[in-house]
Amino acid sequence: MENMLVNVGARRRKRRRVLAAIAVGASLLAACSSTASVAPSPSSSSTPGPLTGTGTINVLTWETYHNDPWVAQAEKDLGIKINITRAGSVDEMYAKARSNSSQYDMYLVDSGSISRYVAANLIAPVDPSLLTNIGNVSPALDWQSLNTINGKIWAIPYNWGVQPMVFDKNKVPAADQTSWKTLWDPKYKGKVMVPDDAYITLPIVALAAGIDPFKWSAADYTTMQAKLSELRGQIRTLTKSFSEQEAMMASGDALVGYAQAYDYVAKHANLGMSFPTEGVPFWQDNYFFSPRGATNLDAYRFVDYTLTKAWQCRFANETLQNGILDPSVAKSCLTPDAWAGAGGNLVSQLTPQLRHKFVLLQAPPDMDKRLALWNAFKAGA
Repeated sequence: MENMLVNVGARRRKRRRVLAAIAVGASLLAACSSTASVAPSPSSSSTPGPLTGTGTINVLTWETYHNDPWVAQAEKDLGIKINITRAGSVDEMYAKARSNSSQYDMYLVDSGSISRYVAANLIAPVDPSLLTNIGNVSPALDWQSLNTINGKIWAIPYNWGVQPMVFDKNKVPAADQTSWKTLWDPKYKGKVMVPDDAYITLPIVALAAGIDPFKWSAADYTTMQAKLSELRGQIRTLTKSFSEQEAMMASGDALVGYAQAYDYVAKHANLGMSFPTEGVPFWQDNYFFSPRGATNLDAYRFVDYTLTKAWQCRFANETLQNGILDPSVAKSCLTPDAWAGAGGNLVSQLTPQLRHKFVLLQAPPDMDKRLALWNAFKAGA
């Protein structure tokens, strides 16, 4: 299931929403600014084409990924102009990249979308050897494998996240917290929470059924139809927002479910989350370099700057997202709340064993057919 094309509308980009923020002291911000190392200018001989600095870079990114005060400090430290444009959806990101391919140096896109961007000639291979801080990326992320196609690396990681199982710890025993099959258990009839989103939900139905989430045969379609029919009676209602999911789980209207977002779990003492043995949907966002950006030395310098411990710790502390640091490094700079998992931060839990459970989301080629199946499921057919 490696190198899978992530779904264009699948996750509704929970990482684009601002997670519950925590206060960061002025001393921490000062430390972030003063300790952020600037990558030395690498030699252009290490790249396949000419590499020159332009003094300006244009980055297409997401809300919370490159906040204005951080960018202003980067401009000062690197001596370049950094223009930030923020997209509001995966569709918008791709549309902007296609319509303005000569404008941007970099896009912040998930690993699963590499094939899509390569096919559209929107990105170029990258040279990690030009990044002095690439060693800060956690080995558990296995990013080289995810970001390699035909022997070439196409992306540099920036952030990651998952979509786990959530449950009421007081009413769902430990034995039921380890498998997606729990959603079909008759004792939870009418108490199962599932998002109204075919893109992200059909993969966990497939995982529970023991079939490939993204490549279905005719027999698999029959299996999926049966599994959905069984699931329909288990569900109290299909949720349409993160707040609705939180309300259902916190109130006890639902006892177990599939978490499109999970930052609310830490806010309610009765809630917990787990990573089922069949696999957990996973995304990893990266820097994609446009053909223009791949020859811009300043684009590499900016990426290297954002891979520093200082930048990544500030990113995690202020947004409670995961970033890319290894836990052994992050522990020394994350606030106690972030390290403990506030806002859904999972850095302290990232291990090779957990990473092995991650299943990179993708948009399958038969998505229209799958949507028809999902709509029939919603209608009760």
